[in-house]
Amino acid sequence: SSSSSLTADKTSDDHTSITDRLTASHSPSMTSFSGAHSTMVNPFRVGKVTEIVNSIAYVDGFTAAKPYSLVEFDNGVRGLVLCVDGTGCKIGIVDHAMSDAGVGKSDLVRLDKIENYDMPSPSTVVGPGLLGRIVDVHGNDFTFEHNQPLSSPRANFKDPTNAPYRLPVYKVNLFPNSKYVTKWNTYSRVRSRIHTGIKSIDTFYPFARGLRTAIIGKNMHRKSELAIDILLSFVNENAATTNIKQRMFGVYVMIGKSVDEIWRLHNILKETGALEYSTIVVSRADDFMSKQLLTPYTGAAIADFYKFYGLNSFIVYDDFTVHNRVCSKLYREAKGLMTYGNWSGELLERASQLNARFGSGSHTALCLADRPTEDDELNVESETFFNYLPHLVGHVDEHIMLSDDSLNKGLVPPISLFPVFGGHVDEHIMLSDDSLNKGLVPPISLFPVPFATPKFMKYNTKFIDAKNSTRQQLVENHYSQVLLTLSVNAKKMLFELVELEQAARNQMELDLDLEPDVERIASNVYKLQSLFCQKEEVNTQQLILLLLCVHHRIIEYIHLDKIDQLESRLYQCFFQDGGGAKAHEFQEKLNAILQCIEQKGNEYDIIKDEQTLKLVHMFLDHNTDLCEPN
Repeated sequence: SSSSSLTADKTSDDHTSITDRLTASHSPSMTSFSGAHSTMVNPFRVGKVTEIVNSIAYVDGFTAAKPYSLVEFDNGVRGLVLCVDGTGCKIGIVDHAMSDAGVGKSDLVRLDKIENYDMPSPSTVVGPGLLGRIVDVHGNDFTFEHNQPLSSPRANFKDPTNAPYRLPVYKVNLFPNSKYVTKWNTYSRVRSRIHTGIKSIDTFYPFARGLRTAIIGKNMHRKSELAIDILLSFVNENAATTNIKQRMFGVYVMIGKSVDEIWRLHNILKETGALEYSTIVVSRADDFMSKQLLTPYTGAAIADFYKFYGLNSFIVYDDFTVHNRVCSKLYREAKGLMTYGNWSGELLERASQLNARFGSGSHTALCLADRPTEDDELNVESETFFNYLPHLVGHVDEHIMLSDDSLNKGLVPPISLFPVFGGHVDEHIMLSDDSLNKGLVPPISLFPVPFATPKFMKYNTKFIDAKNSTRQQLVENHYSQVLLTLSVNAKKMLFELVELEQAARNQMELDLDLEPDVERIASNVYKLQSLFCQKEEVNTQQLILLLLCVHHRIIEYIHLDKIDQLESRLYQCFFQDGGGAKAHEFQEKLNAILQCIEQKGNEYDIIKDEQTLKLVHMFLDHNTDLCEPN
């Protein structure tokens, strides 16, 4: 009888599922039936979907889940664990199963499923094999056209419709552990300047490797086009060098965009040749929220690959407004709280330039964000954005404001050259070291400068190693030093003109006749703004020539009707054969100045050099028509 009972028990156990045999315990949550025998399922290891709200599955049980891990339901659907409590967890659906099945009520998720046993973090594919491709969060090719389902099944690497990876690729986690997080002692103080060819950015908001910059503006300000122009500025530099460490690899992250926008960007990069060194990471507007949440982490992982291998990467996040709203809504639904989290902070902290000991690789970040309008105050999503924007500004090294005023004046790009410090105060008072050194009490700055000198340009002047630097690095550093001097003078001149214009208008309101020539002051402000309106890409030598002319007050001589022709005339005279019989003389004088910059760098006082003044006067003598009205 004992042997028969043992045989019966063994038979019943064989018909019991492996999950029930391993996890059987007394629990009131769920009951699993196997023939006539019932076994209580352990809710620590097994969960059942009870409700689905806004692509979030509410699971009863499965309390062994680890937050921010990727799990797979029994039907193949994958999800991201958002939060876990004592009774269950909430899982954000990432994508459908291979069979295009979705998650429904009573679907199960088990710890004993092979894909869930180790609770893996979300991962993606990185490496040179991604260059020239459009990929999704998981590194699969984005080949979808119009009228696709809500979220197509994940692509299989063995699927013949997918192009094979021609170069090596590596699988990495989207959320790196502490082993791969860069620390302060790995950073480089000397950062190479990045020339974008956009005058207003190179003068007032210069970029450098490893810097974090934000472009903030409204939808009509065409932020994406400005970011694309910056990415395209690397085409010529990449083509001109054979050293892979001097090239800049681009990563463009599109969060919640339409299919039309995705293929438009692809066509632009392909036609210009920028796609050869770029990767586009996308999530569509109709993708699940969890998938849109993970999209920028995929882009950051791809950019980090180049940084850790001693190469240079430039990533564009387009845009963080959509990502912030998706994250806020996702965690509001999952946790029931109004969240104002700083979702972009940990992404921006991954941008840095490593020192020579760690390979000198760099990860430069440019993020886009919307500027809230007054009619957004009663919108819940906009309310989260109002609280999020200060976090974003605090995490970047520089933020560029796009303004309606610049757009209405026809300035391209519509960058605000007069940034406002305090948006929530009526007036701000600046205290300065200069006033303190002069013995002024209180040390209030009567002439505040709205643009601070970038730290990387100061550090490059102090910490450049002339012995271990190449000839090209020394020349680039000398040009950066001269640009620093000229740009500071241009900033001071611009702000002084604005102060004069404001003072003159105040005098007119008070009927004071101290500065009668208000129109001349206002026209000079407009002339200076027009000079920084972008018409074509400008190299470093052209920018130095333009800033020299600004320093020597060339706008005082050029008529307002002819200010649009000034820049093209300058480049024709000094870089082409537009100077006529004196073309050779123009180019000789400019080359002499450029040679002094390359040899002496900061030791060359370009501001006080009389040759630069003679250069400007010689140009005016040859182009007298620019000083006359139409």
